[in-house]
Amino acid sequence: MEFTVEQQRIVEHCDGHALVFAVAGSGKTTTLVSRVRYLVNHKRVRPTRILTTTFTREAGRSLREKLAEYPECAGVETLTLHALATRILDRARTMGLTDLIIGEDHFSQRLFSEARTQLLAELSEDERELASRLRQMTFKDFDTYLGIQKGNLRLPYLPQDLPPQAAALVQPPEGGPDPYARVYERHDELRRREGKLDFDDMIVAAWMLLSRFSALQQDIRAKWDYISVDEFQDVNLAQSEMMDLVAGGCRSYMAIGDDDQTIYQWRGAHPRFILGFAKRYGAQEYTLPANFRCPLGVIALADRVIGENRIRAPKRLRATRNGCGVHIHPPRTGEAAHVAMQALKEGRNPDDIVILLRTYAQSAEIEQVLLEERTPYRLIGAAPFYRRPEVTTLLAYIELALADLDTLAGRPLSTERRERIQAHWKSVAHRPSRYLRLTDVERIAREAWRSGRTLATTLEAFAESQPDHVAKPVALLATWLGFLTEDMGTTPGRDVLLDFVGAIGYREYLVSTAPTTEFGQERAGMVDALAEMAQTRSLGELVTHLAQLHEQVRYEETLRKRGQDEEPRLTIMTAFRAKGLEWPVVIIPDCTSAIYTGKPHADPAAGEEERRVFYVALTRAQQELHLIVGEDDNTTRFLEDVNYDRVVRQHDRLAGLLTRQPQAWSAGDTIEAAEILGQFEHEGFVQRWLTPEVRRPLLAGFHNLANHQALATHTDPVAAEVRRLLDLQKYAAHGPLDIAGIKGGKWPDLEAVLTARRGGPSRTEPRSPGSAAGSTTRSSSVDALGRSTIPTNTSLALSPGERVRHARFGDGEVVQVKVLGAQTEALIRFESGTKRITLEFARLEKLSN
Repeated sequence: MEFTVEQQRIVEHCDGHALVFAVAGSGKTTTLVSRVRYLVNHKRVRPTRILTTTFTREAGRSLREKLAEYPECAGVETLTLHALATRILDRARTMGLTDLIIGEDHFSQRLFSEARTQLLAELSEDERELASRLRQMTFKDFDTYLGIQKGNLRLPYLPQDLPPQAAALVQPPEGGPDPYARVYERHDELRRREGKLDFDDMIVAAWMLLSRFSALQQDIRAKWDYISVDEFQDVNLAQSEMMDLVAGGCRSYMAIGDDDQTIYQWRGAHPRFILGFAKRYGAQEYTLPANFRCPLGVIALADRVIGENRIRAPKRLRATRNGCGVHIHPPRTGEAAHVAMQALKEGRNPDDIVILLRTYAQSAEIEQVLLEERTPYRLIGAAPFYRRPEVTTLLAYIELALADLDTLAGRPLSTERRERIQAHWKSVAHRPSRYLRLTDVERIAREAWRSGRTLATTLEAFAESQPDHVAKPVALLATWLGFLTEDMGTTPGRDVLLDFVGAIGYREYLVSTAPTTEFGQERAGMVDALAEMAQTRSLGELVTHLAQLHEQVRYEETLRKRGQDEEPRLTIMTAFRAKGLEWPVVIIPDCTSAIYTGKPHADPAAGEEERRVFYVALTRAQQELHLIVGEDDNTTRFLEDVNYDRVVRQHDRLAGLLTRQPQAWSAGDTIEAAEILGQFEHEGFVQRWLTPEVRRPLLAGFHNLANHQALATHTDPVAAEVRRLLDLQKYAAHGPLDIAGIKGGKWPDLEAVLTARRGGPSRTEPRSPGSAAGSTTRSSSVDALGRSTIPTNTSLALSPGERVRHARFGDGEVVQVKVLGAQTEALIRFESGTKRITLEFARLEKLSN
């Protein structure tokens, strides 16, 4: 393949440490493989002296497959960081430096249960709150906490012979007397007693052994001369320090990554590791700025969005592909699902479409629409919304209230329903905790819903005989279950549900029992999402509606079990899971300040992480990027701060111009194209990536218009500014100007354009030969910043009731037309929905009625 100049420099980098900033979609894996080949073929480096490392098995498998295409690369090691740590541990055992072994399956979960049991046995009667939280802790949550702590070298134990410089990197576990920290300390004690390691221990153990034993360090360092780490922006402290001891003495240690895609700070990744690499190792810096994935408009928008961050390496995202690609949609319930279904109607394969969430709570309304429309989808990384514990707990409470309602109405419960309701009670009795003994929970389940007794009255009677710490939460639940029962038919049910949640402290319970604040907030978000589904329904109707959706889910699962699992389906996942992936159609719902917003933080890089998450989502799109924005002033500042609507309009206009031959452009078209290309610094795109058939007449048009007699004779500031826009000096910096022999146009509208830019009245030019009867030459206007906004469709006068055709939306009827400042906006009803379209930047065809 033909490399860019930047890629070629990296391929030919041999000795000396190096840092490569590779922007999203820059072809870094291809570049890395080519560098390995260059080392082997041109520098005669033995393949066995080269180590390439990755983060995931999938990335490692992909890299190995690419290297396997070149026989000369046989012998190159490709390991995940954990596989490398395992290699170090094996070598340490061989050298007699450790007896540690990797634990058996579920070993860590067994130790968790033992640690929790021991701690519960040691607690006093006064520590009932801690005991309750210990009982509610799940291994899944604890395992998440464990991984975060070890990745950040927050350890409860240090070997006495750990050198001071290594010991200085270690801090105590987060949480203090928190139950997670207490279990972690006991869990680690039991682990060391058995001499075993779990998955998260391996990196830490390898780092400790390398730090403690110079012989091991020398042995490992002697294996490889050329070492690279891909996705370096994802390293945490433990991984960074292990690699420092492995690679610090090699001939070339290369880190490859993108600080703008550091989105895993919650688990220890931080931009400081990649941003500080060059200084730490005296590394030469390279940048891969060209994105080979996204259209020009997506790149321009993403580049401006991420450019607002301050804790980052200075670099620009550069496009290689023409087109705008960005589509803006107004908000409505389930809009992301509607956009996806429209793409399916237009012939897209379901596997080509992804809906990228910021939080899984957003999936509720999307799943609801897809299920109702029987549109197959796959949700990656989470259970369907209706099966998540936070949601099923609240639905269980609602069903308990419904059972009380039927009991009060004299409607007896069937045996089957009573058993189901009893199971619901047992599942929520300690969510949040009410310090009930198991025998008490069973007793309440037996007595409720018999002889006209509701659960609320049963709880009320039970509370009267209990100590204060039990009586208060039980009586509170009894009172609010009564309120919930009374309000079961109230519409909207949203406020009813949120009042109940607030009264029993369920939101606080979700946050306090989570392994991190971020996890707690994510779970609390599920409550709000469920409440929104009751905005137009009573809680009784909500339960019925969700039961119907459950039936649809079960139906689809039955079909898959019968062998129809291969059916194509669109994908729903979070932006966190999407990093490194790409799709033809990307849909980002809720681009609002409620979902995507900067968060005040003592660490500036942490405060900017939300914008990096949004940037990752933007740069997954190969062809179409659909953004569902907010209403009024609710659109995320990440978009508003860069004037996103103007960026999209300009690139939509530029894409339209580039579908026509530049020789056919008017003076207004030519100046507008030059202005957009210059404003976004697309000169390199024109020179490197436009075909000669388009590039040559485009640049010749700029040159010839700048030297047109009508423009050259003017000496006023407006004419000078236009000549500056058309100047080819910046284009020459990116390649030769091959424009000889291309003649200029006549540009009869030039004088009108200049007059408009000066702020004066524009005159209508005579119709050019061959133009349609009744049409007029387009005129130009000037926006509030004095920049030309050469309109594309001012000749199209529309009235309500008229029919028009749009290239993507098809035929539609004009509902309303109004003038907003210098622009005209039409409300048009298409078959796919009503769209608000600015005529100056739209390509519409008027149809005869």
